[in-house]
This record gives sequence, C-alpha cells and structure tokens, in this order.
Amino acid sequence: MSVSKISESFLVTEEDFINMQLARRCYYVSPKRKIILRIMGMIAVFSGAAATIFVKVGVWQMFCWILLILTGFYMLSYYDVIDPLMIKNASSRFYQFNKNAINSRTIEFAEDKFSVISEDYKLELPEKYIYCIAESPSTIFIFTDKSEFVFIPRRVLSDEKIRFIRSFTSAEKYKTIQIPKEA
Repeated sequence: MSVSKISESFLVTEEDFINMQLARRCYYVSPKRKIILRIMGMIAVFSGAAATIFVKVGVWQMFCWILLILTGFYMLSYYDVIDPLMIKNASSRFYQFNKNAINSRTIEFAEDKFSVISEDYKLELPEKYIYCIAESPSTIFIFTDKSEFVFIPRRVLSDEKIRFIRSFTSAEKYKTIQIPKEA
C-alpha cells in the first residue's frame, strides 16, 4: 500500500523533548569541533602527566600540572558525557516548567506541502521551501532554514509513514543525524 498523504497528531512528552534537544545538539556540533577538543584534551593530559613525572618542583606547580590533567579529562569527556548530561538536565527542567503551555499538534504531509497545526499556530509550507529533513533514532526534523525547525517524535510514526517523509523531498535535502550511544 502506497501512502500519498499522511496526518499524525501527537503531544510532545518530556522524553521526546529531551531526545529532540540531544539530536539538535548532534546536528549543530560539527565532527571537526569534537575532534579538535579531544586532541586538545589529550595534549593537556599528556603534558600534565609528563610535567608531573619529569619536572620536580614544589607543591604549587604540582597542583597546576594536576589541574591541567583534570582539564584534559574534562575536554576528552565533554561531548560524550558532560554535555549530554547537562542537556538532559536543562531540558527536563525546561519541560517541567513549561509543560502546561505545550499543546498537541498535528502534522500533515500531502503531495507537495507540509503542515503543522496546533492550538497556537498553523504552518503550511510548500515542499520547495523545506531546507532539509534530518532524522535521528528518536526524532525527525523538518528544517525551514538553517536554524528553524519542526520536530516529530519517531514513536508516533509507522515505518510506512517514515518512508513517505524520507521520500517527501529530494535526496539532497535529506540527512541522517548520528547520535552517540552514550547520549
């Protein structure tokens, strides 16, 4: 059975909101940035360890070398451990504070247009104005430009509807977001 139009209504849960924030972070943070921070962290750890072992000085200098090592470990673990924990914590607090303002929404994909309908707004957009569609294991993003998007939790969509969304735009506009397993 081929789908030519899909419509789905849903309410964003706290888990959906947290997963969206984690996926959004992975979309915007470039792999180069992660690599550079990890290299800097390794340099800090090795420099601090070498200085601690080979440079025999006072307690104050030893404290500085140990602080350099700890800073290096912080840089090494930032994108894999620290940042996801901070995002989860902040997203959970934000959701709890604003959960009364979150309304259910309906998304529709039909032929050559995309629509989002909520109590507060209605967005109707022709396919040619969609900047890109990005997909993570838990969330599908419909970008209207580089920074504006609508997200759809994957839990509300069947496999057939996900295939329709993937085929909704040209292949150049479709992206996959890699989420680290630790996040």
